Amino acid sequence: MRWMRIGVLIALVQPLLIMQQCRFPIIQVSPASLTFAPQVISPGGAPGPSQTITVTNAGNVAGNLPAFTITPAYSLTNNCPTSLPAKATCTFDVTFAPNSLGLTNGLVSSGGRTVSLTGTGVAPITFAPESLDFGTISIGSSASHPVTLTNNQSSAAAINSIISSGDYSQTNNCPNFLPAGGSCTLNVSFVPTVKGTVVGTVTVTTDAALGTPPLGLTGTGLGTTTAAVSFTPPTLDFGNLEAGSTSAVRTVTLKNTSSASTLSIASVTASGGYSSTDDCSGKVLAAGGTCTISVKFAPFANLVPLDYPGAVSVTDGDPTGVQVIGLSGSGVAPVNPSPRSLDLGVIYSGNTSPAKTVTFTNIDSSAETPTLAATGAFALSHSTCTSSLAPQATCKADVTFGPGTPGSVIGVLSENFSSGGFLSPQIVNLSGCLTEVNRIPETFNFGLVTSGVTSAPETLTIKGGAFNFTGFTLSGTNAAEFAIANNTCSSTSGSATCSLDVTFTPAAGGVRTATLQIADDQNCSPQPVSLVGGSSAGPFILTGLLNGLGGGNLNSNPTGLDCGSQGTTCSVNFTAGRSVTVAATPDASSEFAGWNGACSGASTCQVTMDADRQAIATFTTKPSLTVSISGNTAAVGRVTSAPPGIDCQLPQGAGSCQSYFSTGTSVTLTAAAGTGTSFDGWSGPCSGKNSCTVTMNADQNIGGSFTGPPTISVTPGGNGAGTVTSTPAGINCPSSQCSSVFPSGTTVSLTASAASGSGFDGWSGPCSGTGSCSFTATSDQNVMATFDLPDFSVAVSPPSPPTIFAGGSTSFVVAVTALGGFSDSVSLSCSAPPNVGVKCGLSPGAIKPGGSATMTITTSGPSGALKLPGLRSIVFSAAWILVPGLLLIGNGHRREKRKKSVLRWLFCATVLIVPCLELGCGGSNGPKSPGTPAGTYTINVNATAGAALQHTTPVTVVVD
Repeated sequence: MRWMRIGVLIALVQPLLIMQQCRFPIIQVSPASLTFAPQVISPGGAPGPSQTITVTNAGNVAGNLPAFTITPAYSLTNNCPTSLPAKATCTFDVTFAPNSLGLTNGLVSSGGRTVSLTGTGVAPITFAPESLDFGTISIGSSASHPVTLTNNQSSAAAINSIISSGDYSQTNNCPNFLPAGGSCTLNVSFVPTVKGTVVGTVTVTTDAALGTPPLGLTGTGLGTTTAAVSFTPPTLDFGNLEAGSTSAVRTVTLKNTSSASTLSIASVTASGGYSSTDDCSGKVLAAGGTCTISVKFAPFANLVPLDYPGAVSVTDGDPTGVQVIGLSGSGVAPVNPSPRSLDLGVIYSGNTSPAKTVTFTNIDSSAETPTLAATGAFALSHSTCTSSLAPQATCKADVTFGPGTPGSVIGVLSENFSSGGFLSPQIVNLSGCLTEVNRIPETFNFGLVTSGVTSAPETLTIKGGAFNFTGFTLSGTNAAEFAIANNTCSSTSGSATCSLDVTFTPAAGGVRTATLQIADDQNCSPQPVSLVGGSSAGPFILTGLLNGLGGGNLNSNPTGLDCGSQGTTCSVNFTAGRSVTVAATPDASSEFAGWNGACSGASTCQVTMDADRQAIATFTTKPSLTVSISGNTAAVGRVTSAPPGIDCQLPQGAGSCQSYFSTGTSVTLTAAAGTGTSFDGWSGPCSGKNSCTVTMNADQNIGGSFTGPPTISVTPGGNGAGTVTSTPAGINCPSSQCSSVFPSGTTVSLTASAASGSGFDGWSGPCSGTGSCSFTATSDQNVMATFDLPDFSVAVSPPSPPTIFAGGSTSFVVAVTALGGFSDSVSLSCSAPPNVGVKCGLSPGAIKPGGSATMTITTSGPSGALKLPGLRSIVFSAAWILVPGLLLIGNGHRREKRKKSVLRWLFCATVLIVPCLELGCGGSNGPKSPGTPAGTYTINVNATAGAALQHTTPVTVVVD
């Protein structure tokens, strides 16, 4: 039987589940991120291979697609319709065409949905590694390193020359033409000839349109040998220069530092990106003699940002060989951002990060106007880049991060400049991580602490929900000098709020740093808290924190901290040594319970800002006193409290009936009744009519009742017209007044007068009938007087539909009631549904108001053969019910004995199939009638008086 019940249940429920599917569009976008292969920078060239974003409507109805936007360096091809059908998909093609070297973030956005994009712009020809540092090598010794040169272009590159400078040399296996995507190897050697740092480069000249970046070299010679040659200055730094432009001339003075020997100079050459002229080549300098070398910097056009390590090599007669002048410079866009990437760190998902600043410098020789825009969870909090920038002028933009959905987030700060061109816009990559773990504060500065002495503990409070903590660790340079003194955060399960106390014990003087790592099961784990100590320089952060179930506000003097209630500034910087007072002001419903953290006790908190401080205030809720007063319409009364707080009045509205009092306060309530009103007494913790005194150790609810003189109100009803007047005078409705106050105990008589063409049908309330209405006014009363136009109403009883079998009959009583003085005869008839064997009749066919008639309803019974459904109808109409149910039933029967199984099969088939046949699932016509089918039928009773008054009243019968 258990399997049979399960089968029948599934058979019945399955169609309902199918019909209840969701009926709205669900737009989904995938994947969540795309990473593009490195792409060669190519002004005017085609973008790299496309990648696909798929848009799916997972709902059951068509949905309109919101607009899709994309950040610079990436482009979007929309293959989707405006409206996407249910269960359909479409795609967007995304391509990457960088205009800058290095990582470039991007974002596709649509209706709150985002797809993160990352790609890297590369030069046509690159070195790996991009520079070499040989370290310290003894003079005369040799060291070598391999470097791979790669052609990133889609066509072969002609290698015209490979030249090294200074104490560096190279050998290579590079062909004259390096195929597309091909690589070759350079072995670079360093043989120092003088002591100290020696710079150099490898310059490769190719036919790449944008040029080939140089390979920077550095190493240090160990020994005592020096050259009798000096350069003033020894190095030249050209700084940032607009790509494609040429710098002003910078000069270096070469001096023969020998006091006795001459110096012959053979040649002066500059490495790639630089050019030189001189009056030194071919000269012989006398002892102490000088000559001048002039250098210019000319970075490649449209290849930014690119650093140019370089050297001017001087070949002369000094035994040390070749001397070099170190060169440096960078090719940048006309308006150059610095830094080119910002990590806003790990912040609580509900907070906004502190701002970080990007500086924009106009490198161009003409004025430029930058236009900035931030995307994703990032925003411009402040910007001075709102007007034209003169050459070499700067402006600044502050970027913030959050709030948002927890997880790692990337974004873009794009900067378009007015001169435009291939290098506009420039992109600043933005990143950050939003976590559910709210760390208050996110940094600690313990200030100056004596070596070997342990500081007072600073408290880290963790809020935000239940977390599973897996550990708290200290890392960093001076991690051993910081310690967790107390931990209320369980290592296995967190709570809504927990805390850590951290101390600092410096082992030596100076600034000491570490990081507290909070490992858990939330996003951005481990979340960092920065720790620093050992300096009294400041500034230091004062953090306010509210604990407890109550509420309040923390304010500081000097001003700055305004935390809680309506205040939102919960941390503020103060200069070192500043004395700050923090006051805790509870809300009206709360009381201040005391301090923790940097302060204790329950008075004001005073701290000296020689380290970061946390002022933690606990507020508890006060007990509430609620007074509810009631009374009749004319009651006038008032309840007040001592001490003040409650002022509750009738008529209601002149003050609050709820107030909060400090724990233990004794509150006395006094009730004052107005003229003609009496106070009936208290309910709740007080009784009687005298004053009520309660002690506020918990919430209290007290009621008070007042009784004023009764108010008598008259409400006219019906579709006719008339007036109601009272004795004693006071009511004359509806012409002037429909309610009036009478002294308690007054006998009030109401008289109804119908207007011409209307009739008075009677009273409801304290009176009934159509005569005069008289009663004693002891409480508020509402009396309805009904006036109607001449008409009648029809009532049929019994009101509940009777149930009969096919072939049976039933009867109803039809009554007619006069309205508005109606007195004519009413004709009665009835109508039944056709072609179902239901008939009706009324006797008599006409009655006067106040009379009644009998309506008889008959149904036809079955006769002859039953009308059988066709096989086709059974299969298609019952398939969803029969198949799953019978399969499950059969599964259960296989476990039974054969005889019982056969009997149960027959029983189940009968239970499932016979009702389907009886309900007429379909089939061929039989020769006889089955009688009135089972169901609910409506019969209309029609009542008519003349041509104007007609009423139809439906009644129902149920045929079983």
